Amino acid sequence: MTVISHLVSRIEQHALSTPTAPAVFHRQQYLSYAELNCQANQLAHGLLAQGVGVGQTVAVLAKRGFAQMIALLAVAKTGASYLPLDPEMPLQRLRFIVLDSGCVGALLDNPAMQLALAPADQPHSDQPQSNQRAPSLWLIDELQARDQVDHNPLQHNPHQALPADQPFYTIYTSGSTGQPKGAVVQRAGADNLYAWYAQIGQFDASWRPLLMSSIGFDLTQKNIWTAWRQGACLYLPSCEHYDAQDLLEIIQTCQITSLNATPTAMKGLMLNIQPNQPLALASLRWVFLGGEALYLAPFKDWLQHPQCQVQLVNSYGPTECSDVVSYFIVPKNFPADQQAPIGQAIPHLTLYVLNEQLQPMSADATGGDGIHGEAIGECVVGGIGVGLGYPNNPSLTQEKFIQHADLGRVYLTGDLVKRLPSGDLLYCGRRDHSGPHGRRLRCQRHPNRLLDSHGLLFGGIALRMAAARVTMTAITRHCLALDLRDDPALIQ
Repeated sequence: MTVISHLVSRIEQHALSTPTAPAVFHRQQYLSYAELNCQANQLAHGLLAQGVGVGQTVAVLAKRGFAQMIALLAVAKTGASYLPLDPEMPLQRLRFIVLDSGCVGALLDNPAMQLALAPADQPHSDQPQSNQRAPSLWLIDELQARDQVDHNPLQHNPHQALPADQPFYTIYTSGSTGQPKGAVVQRAGADNLYAWYAQIGQFDASWRPLLMSSIGFDLTQKNIWTAWRQGACLYLPSCEHYDAQDLLEIIQTCQITSLNATPTAMKGLMLNIQPNQPLALASLRWVFLGGEALYLAPFKDWLQHPQCQVQLVNSYGPTECSDVVSYFIVPKNFPADQQAPIGQAIPHLTLYVLNEQLQPMSADATGGDGIHGEAIGECVVGGIGVGLGYPNNPSLTQEKFIQHADLGRVYLTGDLVKRLPSGDLLYCGRRDHSGPHGRRLRCQRHPNRLLDSHGLLFGGIALRMAAARVTMTAITRHCLALDLRDDPALIQ
Protein backbone atom coordinates (compact mmCIF):
# COMPACT_ATOMS: atom_id res chain seq x y z
CA MET A 1 0.00 0.00 0.00
CA THR A 2 1.32 3.43 -0.91
CA VAL A 3 2.08 5.55 2.13
CA ILE A 4 1.94 9.32 1.91
CA SER A 5 2.95 11.58 4.82
CA HIS A 6 4.00 14.49 2.65
CA LEU A 7 1.50 17.04 3.94
CA VAL A 8 1.86 16.44 7.67
CA SER A 9 5.63 16.01 7.44
CA ARG A 10 5.97 19.36 5.67
CA ILE A 11 4.18 21.07 8.54
CA GLU A 12 6.42 19.30 11.04
CA GLN A 13 9.44 20.42 9.03
CA HIS A 14 8.25 24.04 9.12
CA ALA A 15 8.04 23.74 12.91
CA LEU A 16 11.71 22.72 12.97
CA SER A 17 13.15 25.02 10.32
CA THR A 18 11.06 28.15 10.98
CA PRO A 19 9.63 27.60 14.48
CA THR A 20 8.69 31.24 15.12
CA ALA A 21 7.05 31.79 11.73
CA PRO A 22 3.31 32.49 12.08
CA ALA A 23 0.99 29.62 11.10
CA VAL A 24 -2.36 31.13 12.11
CA PHE A 25 -3.60 34.68 12.80
CA HIS A 26 -6.79 35.30 14.76
CA ARG A 27 -8.05 38.26 16.78
CA GLN A 28 -4.74 40.12 16.67
CA GLN A 29 -2.74 37.10 17.85
CA TYR A 30 -0.43 34.71 16.05
CA LEU A 31 0.13 31.00 16.57
CA SER A 32 3.60 29.99 15.41
CA TYR A 33 4.45 26.79 13.57
CA ALA A 34 6.27 25.50 16.65
CA GLU A 35 3.21 26.20 18.81
CA LEU A 36 0.82 24.70 16.28
CA ASN A 37 2.86 21.53 15.96
CA CYS A 38 3.54 21.18 19.67
CA GLN A 39 -0.11 21.55 20.69
CA ALA A 40 -1.28 19.32 17.84
CA ASN A 41 1.19 16.66 19.00
CA GLN A 42 -0.18 16.81 22.53
CA LEU A 43 -3.72 16.39 21.26
CA ALA A 44 -2.73 13.68 18.79
CA HIS A 45 -1.08 11.63 21.55
CA GLY A 46 -4.25 12.02 23.60
CA LEU A 47 -6.31 10.71 20.68
CA LEU A 48 -3.93 7.82 20.06
CA ALA A 49 -4.25 6.87 23.73
CA GLN A 50 -8.00 6.65 23.12
CA GLY A 51 -7.42 4.18 20.31
CA VAL A 52 -7.91 6.60 17.42
CA GLY A 53 -6.09 5.70 14.21
CA VAL A 54 -6.20 4.87 10.51
CA GLY A 55 -9.65 3.99 9.20
CA GLN A 56 -11.51 5.95 11.85
CA THR A 57 -13.18 9.37 11.79
CA VAL A 58 -13.13 12.10 14.43
CA ALA A 59 -15.52 15.05 14.32
CA VAL A 60 -14.22 18.53 15.13
CA LEU A 61 -16.79 20.90 16.63
CA ALA A 62 -15.00 24.06 17.64
CA LYS A 63 -15.58 27.71 16.95
CA ARG A 64 -13.23 29.61 14.65
CA GLY A 65 -9.85 30.01 16.34
CA PHE A 66 -6.60 28.35 17.33
CA ALA A 67 -8.20 25.31 19.02
CA GLN A 68 -10.11 24.49 15.85
CA MET A 69 -6.94 24.57 13.76
CA ILE A 70 -4.94 22.54 16.27
CA ALA A 71 -7.65 19.88 16.35
CA LEU A 72 -7.61 19.42 12.56
CA LEU A 73 -3.86 18.88 12.50
CA ALA A 74 -3.97 16.57 15.52
CA VAL A 75 -6.50 14.25 13.89
CA ALA A 76 -4.46 14.18 10.68
CA LYS A 77 -1.37 13.19 12.67
CA THR A 78 -3.14 10.11 14.06
CA GLY A 79 -3.91 8.78 10.59
CA ALA A 80 -7.65 9.12 11.17
CA SER A 81 -9.88 11.34 9.05
CA TYR A 82 -11.62 14.41 10.40
CA LEU A 83 -15.20 15.63 10.08
CA PRO A 84 -15.31 19.47 10.34
CA LEU A 85 -18.57 20.80 11.75
CA ASP A 86 -19.75 24.31 12.54
CA PRO A 87 -20.96 24.31 16.18
CA GLU A 88 -23.52 26.96 15.20
CA MET A 89 -25.44 24.42 13.11
CA PRO A 90 -28.83 23.33 14.49
CA LEU A 91 -28.32 20.75 17.22
CA GLN A 92 -30.63 18.23 15.57
CA ARG A 93 -28.54 18.38 12.39
CA LEU A 94 -25.29 18.03 14.35
CA ARG A 95 -26.60 14.95 16.12
CA PHE A 96 -27.67 13.39 12.84
CA ILE A 97 -24.30 13.98 11.18
CA VAL A 98 -22.24 12.76 14.13
CA LEU A 99 -24.20 9.50 14.21
CA ASP A 100 -24.51 9.07 10.44
CA SER A 101 -20.78 9.53 9.87
CA GLY A 102 -19.86 6.65 12.14
CA CYS A 103 -17.20 8.77 13.83
CA VAL A 104 -15.57 7.24 16.91
CA GLY A 105 -15.50 10.54 18.73
CA ALA A 106 -15.81 14.30 18.58
CA LEU A 107 -13.37 17.00 19.67
CA LEU A 108 -15.17 19.91 21.33
CA ASP A 109 -14.11 23.27 22.71
CA ASN A 110 -17.26 23.88 24.73
CA PRO A 111 -18.48 21.81 27.71
CA ALA A 112 -22.05 22.86 26.91
CA MET A 113 -21.79 21.14 23.53
CA GLN A 114 -20.52 18.03 25.28
CA LEU A 115 -23.73 17.94 27.30
CA ALA A 116 -25.93 18.76 24.30
CA LEU A 117 -24.52 15.94 22.18
CA ALA A 118 -24.56 13.34 24.94
CA PRO A 119 -26.82 10.39 24.05
CA ALA A 120 -30.42 10.89 25.08
CA ASP A 121 -32.43 8.21 26.86
CA GLN A 122 -34.75 7.89 23.87
CA PRO A 123 -33.39 8.02 20.31
CA HIS A 124 -34.79 10.61 17.94
CA SER A 125 -36.92 9.17 15.16
CA ASP A 126 -35.01 11.07 12.49
CA GLN A 127 -31.62 9.79 13.57
CA PRO A 128 -29.83 7.29 11.31
CA GLN A 129 -30.27 3.67 12.24
CA SER A 130 -26.93 2.23 13.25
CA ASN A 131 -25.62 -0.52 15.47
CA GLN A 132 -22.50 1.48 16.29
CA ARG A 133 -21.98 2.74 19.81
CA ALA A 134 -22.40 6.42 20.54
CA PRO A 135 -19.20 8.37 19.78
CA SER A 136 -16.96 9.59 22.57
CA LEU A 137 -17.08 13.32 23.31
CA TRP A 138 -13.70 14.83 24.19
CA LEU A 139 -12.91 18.37 25.30
CA ILE A 140 -9.83 19.57 23.42
CA ASP A 141 -8.05 21.15 26.40
CA GLU A 142 -8.68 18.13 28.64
CA LEU A 143 -7.38 15.66 26.07
CA GLN A 144 -4.29 17.79 25.48
CA ALA A 145 -3.56 17.80 29.19
CA ARG A 146 -3.46 14.00 29.28
CA ASP A 147 -0.29 13.95 27.19
CA GLN A 148 2.35 14.22 29.91
CA VAL A 149 5.41 13.03 27.98
CA ASP A 150 8.71 13.97 29.60
CA HIS A 151 10.41 15.18 26.45
CA ASN A 152 9.52 18.13 24.24
CA PRO A 153 6.35 17.34 22.25
CA LEU A 154 7.83 19.30 19.35
CA GLN A 155 10.38 16.50 18.97
CA HIS A 156 7.77 13.84 19.54
CA ASN A 157 5.78 13.84 16.32
CA PRO A 158 3.56 10.75 16.12
CA HIS A 159 5.03 8.42 13.55
CA GLN A 160 1.83 7.10 12.07
CA ALA A 161 1.54 5.51 8.63
CA LEU A 162 -0.71 7.70 6.46
CA PRO A 163 -1.98 5.56 3.55
CA ALA A 164 -2.76 7.51 0.40
CA ASP A 165 -6.00 5.64 -0.25
CA GLN A 166 -7.42 6.25 3.22
CA PRO A 167 -9.90 9.03 4.08
CA PHE A 168 -8.50 12.46 4.93
CA TYR A 169 -11.76 14.23 5.77
CA THR A 170 -15.54 14.03 5.34
CA ILE A 171 -17.74 16.97 4.36
CA TYR A 172 -21.50 16.92 4.84
CA THR A 173 -23.76 18.72 2.39
CA SER A 174 -27.53 19.05 2.27
CA GLY A 175 -27.87 16.85 -0.81
CA SER A 176 -30.65 17.19 -3.36
CA THR A 177 -33.37 16.39 -0.82
CA GLY A 178 -32.17 18.41 2.13
CA GLN A 179 -31.09 15.31 4.06
CA PRO A 180 -27.42 15.69 5.09
CA LYS A 181 -25.04 13.38 3.27
CA GLY A 182 -21.32 12.98 3.75
CA ALA A 183 -18.64 12.88 1.08
CA VAL A 184 -15.33 11.23 1.93
CA VAL A 185 -12.13 12.66 0.43
CA GLN A 186 -9.01 10.50 0.33
CA ARG A 187 -5.53 11.73 1.23
CA ALA A 188 -4.06 11.31 -2.25
CA GLY A 189 -6.80 13.41 -3.85
CA ALA A 190 -6.46 16.16 -1.25
CA ASP A 191 -2.67 16.27 -1.58
CA ASN A 192 -2.93 16.49 -5.37
CA LEU A 193 -5.37 19.41 -5.07
CA TYR A 194 -3.17 21.32 -2.63
CA ALA A 195 -0.12 20.84 -4.83
CA TRP A 196 -2.04 22.31 -7.79
CA TYR A 197 -3.37 25.21 -5.70
CA ALA A 198 0.10 26.15 -4.51
CA GLN A 199 1.56 25.85 -7.99
CA ILE A 200 -1.10 27.83 -9.87
CA GLY A 201 -0.78 30.81 -7.51
CA GLN A 202 2.98 30.36 -7.00
CA PHE A 203 2.26 30.48 -3.28
CA ASP A 204 5.15 30.42 -0.82
CA ALA A 205 5.67 31.42 2.81
CA SER A 206 4.89 35.06 1.97
CA TRP A 207 1.35 34.14 0.83
CA ARG A 208 -1.37 35.64 3.05
CA PRO A 209 -4.73 33.87 2.48
CA LEU A 210 -7.89 34.92 4.32
CA LEU A 211 -10.29 32.13 5.26
CA MET A 212 -13.73 33.54 4.43
CA SER A 213 -15.74 30.32 4.52
CA SER A 214 -17.06 28.22 7.38
CA ILE A 215 -15.15 25.18 8.64
CA GLY A 216 -17.72 22.78 7.18
CA PHE A 217 -17.11 23.62 3.52
CA ASP A 218 -14.80 21.88 1.05
CA LEU A 219 -13.04 25.07 -0.09
CA THR A 220 -12.09 25.77 3.54
CA GLN A 221 -9.97 22.62 3.72
CA LYS A 222 -8.02 23.60 0.61
CA ASN A 223 -7.05 26.96 2.04
CA ILE A 224 -6.08 25.67 5.47
CA TRP A 225 -3.85 22.86 4.32
CA THR A 226 -2.26 24.63 1.37
CA ALA A 227 -1.26 27.53 3.61
CA TRP A 228 0.44 25.16 6.04
CA ARG A 229 1.89 23.09 3.20
CA GLN A 230 3.70 26.21 1.97
CA GLY A 231 4.72 27.50 5.38
CA ALA A 232 2.43 30.52 5.06
CA CYS A 233 0.22 32.16 7.67
CA LEU A 234 -3.51 31.45 7.51
CA TYR A 235 -5.61 34.48 8.48
CA LEU A 236 -8.90 33.88 10.29
CA PRO A 237 -11.54 36.62 10.52
CA SER A 238 -12.65 37.68 13.97
CA CYS A 239 -16.30 37.35 12.94
CA GLU A 240 -17.95 33.95 13.31
CA HIS A 241 -20.26 34.66 10.36
CA TYR A 242 -19.98 36.69 7.20
CA ASP A 243 -19.33 40.35 8.08
CA ALA A 244 -18.18 42.37 5.06
CA GLN A 245 -16.75 45.23 7.09
CA ASP A 246 -14.75 42.90 9.33
CA LEU A 247 -13.40 41.08 6.28
CA LEU A 248 -12.49 44.31 4.49
CA GLU A 249 -10.69 45.56 7.57
CA ILE A 250 -8.52 42.46 7.88
CA ILE A 251 -7.82 42.44 4.13
CA GLN A 252 -6.51 45.99 4.33
CA THR A 253 -4.79 45.79 7.72
CA CYS A 254 -3.04 42.47 7.11
CA GLN A 255 -2.46 43.04 3.38
CA ILE A 256 -4.21 39.81 2.42
CA THR A 257 -3.02 38.50 -0.95
CA SER A 258 -5.69 35.91 -1.85
CA LEU A 259 -9.33 35.04 -1.29
CA ASN A 260 -11.43 31.98 -2.11
CA ALA A 261 -15.19 32.53 -2.11
CA THR A 262 -18.40 32.45 -4.09
CA PRO A 263 -19.11 35.31 -6.53
CA THR A 264 -21.97 36.48 -4.32
CA ALA A 265 -19.77 36.62 -1.22
CA MET A 266 -17.21 38.59 -3.24
CA LYS A 267 -19.91 40.99 -4.42
CA GLY A 268 -20.92 41.44 -0.80
CA LEU A 269 -17.42 42.71 -0.03
CA MET A 270 -17.43 45.15 -2.91
CA LEU A 271 -20.87 46.54 -2.04
CA ASN A 272 -19.56 47.38 1.43
CA ILE A 273 -16.40 49.25 0.41
CA GLN A 274 -16.72 52.73 1.91
CA PRO A 275 -15.56 55.99 0.28
CA ASN A 276 -12.64 56.08 2.73
CA GLN A 277 -11.55 52.58 1.64
CA PRO A 278 -10.71 53.07 -2.06
CA LEU A 279 -7.74 50.71 -1.86
CA ALA A 280 -9.33 48.12 0.42
CA LEU A 281 -8.65 45.31 -2.07
CA ALA A 282 -5.39 46.62 -3.52
CA SER A 283 -3.26 43.95 -1.79
CA LEU A 284 -5.10 41.06 -3.45
CA ARG A 285 -3.20 39.13 -6.12
CA TRP A 286 -5.41 36.04 -6.54
CA VAL A 287 -9.16 35.57 -6.09
CA PHE A 288 -10.55 32.08 -6.63
CA LEU A 289 -14.31 32.02 -7.17
CA GLY A 290 -16.61 29.03 -7.46
CA GLY A 291 -19.90 27.45 -6.43
CA GLU A 292 -21.98 29.67 -8.74
CA ALA A 293 -22.05 30.74 -12.36
CA LEU A 294 -19.54 33.58 -12.76
CA TYR A 295 -20.25 36.80 -14.64
CA LEU A 296 -17.71 39.64 -14.53
CA ALA A 297 -20.23 42.50 -14.70
CA PRO A 298 -20.25 43.12 -10.92
CA PHE A 299 -16.44 43.17 -10.86
CA LYS A 300 -15.74 45.12 -14.05
CA ASP A 301 -14.95 48.50 -12.45
CA TRP A 302 -12.73 46.87 -9.84
CA LEU A 303 -10.80 44.79 -12.36
CA GLN A 304 -10.18 47.82 -14.56
CA HIS A 305 -9.00 50.03 -11.69
CA PRO A 306 -5.30 50.96 -12.07
CA GLN A 307 -4.56 49.79 -8.52
CA CYS A 308 -6.06 46.35 -9.15
CA GLN A 309 -3.39 43.67 -9.62
CA VAL A 310 -5.61 40.67 -9.00
CA GLN A 311 -5.99 37.55 -11.14
CA LEU A 312 -9.46 35.99 -11.07
CA VAL A 313 -9.81 32.22 -11.34
CA ASN A 314 -13.15 30.49 -11.89
CA SER A 315 -13.07 27.08 -10.24
CA TYR A 316 -15.46 24.15 -10.34
CA GLY A 317 -15.76 20.87 -8.55
CA PRO A 318 -18.03 18.71 -6.42
CA THR A 319 -17.29 18.03 -2.77
CA GLU A 320 -17.18 14.34 -3.69
CA CYS A 321 -14.01 14.95 -5.74
CA SER A 322 -11.77 16.88 -3.31
CA ASP A 323 -13.34 20.29 -4.10
CA VAL A 324 -11.77 21.69 -7.31
CA VAL A 325 -11.55 19.54 -10.45
CA SER A 326 -11.26 22.29 -13.08
CA TYR A 327 -10.27 25.92 -13.36
CA PHE A 328 -10.32 28.83 -15.78
CA ILE A 329 -7.95 31.79 -15.49
CA VAL A 330 -10.22 34.69 -16.38
CA PRO A 331 -8.72 37.36 -18.67
CA LYS A 332 -9.48 40.91 -17.58
CA ASN A 333 -10.96 41.61 -21.00
CA PHE A 334 -13.37 38.66 -20.79
CA PRO A 335 -16.86 39.84 -21.85
CA ALA A 336 -18.64 41.03 -18.73
CA ASP A 337 -22.04 39.76 -19.83
CA GLN A 338 -20.90 36.22 -20.67
CA GLN A 339 -20.73 33.33 -18.25
CA ALA A 340 -17.13 32.38 -17.56
CA PRO A 341 -16.20 28.76 -18.43
CA ILE A 342 -15.25 26.32 -15.71
CA GLY A 343 -12.13 25.56 -17.72
CA GLN A 344 -10.10 22.40 -17.88
CA ALA A 345 -9.08 19.70 -15.44
CA ILE A 346 -6.39 20.16 -12.83
CA PRO A 347 -3.42 17.75 -13.07
CA HIS A 348 -4.08 14.02 -12.61
CA LEU A 349 -7.81 14.38 -13.15
CA THR A 350 -9.85 13.92 -16.32
CA LEU A 351 -13.22 15.47 -17.13
CA TYR A 352 -15.42 13.54 -19.52
CA VAL A 353 -18.59 14.73 -21.25
CA LEU A 354 -20.92 11.74 -21.47
CA ASN A 355 -24.34 11.22 -22.99
CA GLU A 356 -27.31 9.58 -21.29
CA GLN A 357 -25.87 6.16 -22.08
CA LEU A 358 -22.65 7.21 -20.31
CA GLN A 359 -20.71 7.15 -23.55
CA PRO A 360 -18.23 9.88 -24.51
CA MET A 361 -19.64 12.53 -26.82
CA SER A 362 -17.09 12.34 -29.62
CA ALA A 363 -18.22 15.64 -31.13
CA ASP A 364 -17.06 17.43 -27.99
CA ALA A 365 -13.71 15.71 -27.95
CA THR A 366 -12.72 17.11 -31.34
CA GLY A 367 -14.84 20.24 -31.57
CA GLY A 368 -17.36 19.09 -34.20
CA ASP A 369 -20.93 20.00 -33.43
CA GLY A 370 -19.85 21.08 -29.96
CA ILE A 371 -18.41 24.26 -31.49
CA HIS A 372 -21.95 25.48 -31.99
CA GLY A 373 -22.93 24.63 -28.43
CA GLU A 374 -25.33 21.84 -29.32
CA ALA A 375 -23.49 18.92 -27.71
CA ILE A 376 -24.33 19.07 -24.00
CA GLY A 377 -23.68 16.13 -21.72
CA GLU A 378 -22.97 15.20 -18.14
CA CYS A 379 -19.64 16.14 -16.58
CA VAL A 380 -18.01 12.96 -15.26
CA VAL A 381 -14.81 13.05 -13.20
CA GLY A 382 -12.03 10.48 -13.25
CA GLY A 383 -8.60 10.39 -11.68
CA ILE A 384 -6.89 10.77 -8.34
CA GLY A 385 -9.38 13.29 -6.97
CA VAL A 386 -12.41 10.99 -7.08
CA GLY A 387 -13.51 10.45 -3.48
CA LEU A 388 -14.45 7.34 -1.55
CA GLY A 389 -18.21 7.77 -1.51
CA TYR A 390 -20.86 8.47 1.11
CA PRO A 391 -20.59 7.03 4.62
CA ASN A 392 -23.52 4.92 5.75
CA ASN A 393 -25.04 5.18 2.26
CA PRO A 394 -23.81 2.32 0.04
CA SER A 395 -26.68 2.55 -2.43
CA LEU A 396 -26.01 6.20 -3.26
CA THR A 397 -22.28 5.49 -3.44
CA GLN A 398 -22.90 2.75 -6.01
CA GLU A 399 -25.18 5.04 -7.98
CA LYS A 400 -22.80 8.02 -8.20
CA PHE A 401 -19.36 6.36 -8.07
CA ILE A 402 -19.26 3.78 -10.84
CA GLN A 403 -16.73 1.52 -12.49
CA HIS A 404 -16.98 2.54 -16.13
CA ALA A 405 -16.02 -0.14 -18.63
CA ASP A 406 -13.70 2.18 -20.57
CA LEU A 407 -12.91 5.04 -18.20
CA GLY A 408 -12.33 3.23 -14.92
CA ARG A 409 -13.72 4.49 -11.63
CA VAL A 410 -15.51 7.80 -12.14
CA TYR A 411 -17.93 10.12 -10.35
CA LEU A 412 -21.19 11.19 -11.99
CA THR A 413 -21.64 14.86 -11.09
CA GLY A 414 -25.14 15.36 -12.48
CA ASP A 415 -23.89 18.68 -13.91
CA LEU A 416 -24.48 19.44 -17.58
CA VAL A 417 -21.62 20.95 -19.57
CA LYS A 418 -20.53 21.60 -23.12
CA ARG A 419 -17.01 21.80 -24.48
CA LEU A 420 -16.02 25.06 -26.13
CA PRO A 421 -13.65 25.33 -29.13
CA SER A 422 -10.88 26.26 -26.69
CA GLY A 423 -11.31 22.93 -24.95
CA ASP A 424 -12.75 24.63 -21.86
CA LEU A 425 -16.00 23.39 -20.36
CA LEU A 426 -19.02 25.61 -19.82
CA TYR A 427 -21.48 24.83 -17.04
CA CYS A 428 -25.02 24.45 -18.43
CA GLY A 429 -27.11 23.48 -15.41
CA ARG A 430 -28.24 20.36 -13.59
CA ARG A 431 -29.98 17.23 -14.76
CA ASP A 432 -32.38 17.50 -11.82
CA HIS A 433 -32.83 21.30 -12.11
CA SER A 434 -31.31 21.88 -8.68
CA GLY A 435 -28.42 24.13 -7.73
CA PRO A 436 -24.70 23.24 -7.81
CA HIS A 437 -24.00 19.66 -6.71
CA GLY A 438 -27.70 18.96 -6.16
CA ARG A 439 -28.41 21.70 -3.66
CA ARG A 440 -31.95 22.98 -4.13
CA LEU A 441 -33.15 26.35 -2.97
CA ARG A 442 -36.06 26.04 -0.57
CA CYS A 443 -38.30 28.98 0.28
CA GLN A 444 -40.40 28.76 3.41
CA ARG A 445 -42.55 31.85 2.96
CA HIS A 446 -44.94 33.22 0.37
CA PRO A 447 -43.21 33.75 -2.98
CA ASN A 448 -43.45 37.44 -3.71
CA ARG A 449 -40.17 38.49 -5.18
CA LEU A 450 -38.68 38.10 -8.62
CA LEU A 451 -34.94 38.57 -8.97
CA ASP A 452 -34.59 40.40 -12.30
CA SER A 453 -32.30 39.01 -14.98
CA HIS A 454 -32.18 35.40 -13.85
CA GLY A 455 -35.98 35.07 -13.51
CA LEU A 456 -35.53 33.26 -10.22
CA LEU A 457 -38.65 33.30 -8.06
CA PHE A 458 -37.31 33.84 -4.57
CA GLY A 459 -39.48 33.05 -1.61
CA GLY A 460 -39.98 36.48 -0.08
CA ILE A 461 -37.25 35.91 2.44
CA ALA A 462 -35.04 38.54 3.98
CA LEU A 463 -31.84 36.59 4.48
CA ARG A 464 -31.07 37.92 7.91
CA MET A 465 -28.02 35.96 8.90
CA ALA A 466 -28.05 36.96 12.55
CA ALA A 467 -31.45 35.35 13.01
CA ALA A 468 -30.90 32.38 10.72
CA ARG A 469 -27.28 31.88 11.80
CA VAL A 470 -26.28 31.18 8.22
CA THR A 471 -23.09 32.44 6.64
CA MET A 472 -23.15 34.17 3.27
CA THR A 473 -21.11 31.30 1.90
CA ALA A 474 -23.66 28.80 3.18
CA ILE A 475 -26.42 30.69 1.39
CA THR A 476 -24.62 31.05 -1.90
CA ARG A 477 -23.44 27.45 -2.03
CA HIS A 478 -27.11 26.47 -2.13
CA CYS A 479 -28.21 28.94 -4.79
CA LEU A 480 -26.82 28.80 -8.33
CA ALA A 481 -28.39 31.87 -9.83
CA LEU A 482 -29.04 34.01 -6.78
CA ASP A 483 -27.97 37.56 -7.53
CA LEU A 484 -28.12 40.01 -4.64
CA ARG A 485 -27.52 42.99 -6.90
CA ASP A 486 -27.70 46.21 -4.93
CA ASP A 487 -30.34 45.20 -2.42
CA PRO A 488 -28.69 45.24 1.03
CA ALA A 489 -31.90 43.96 2.65
CA LEU A 490 -31.12 40.51 1.28
CA ILE A 491 -27.76 40.31 3.01
CA GLN A 492 -28.54 41.83 6.39
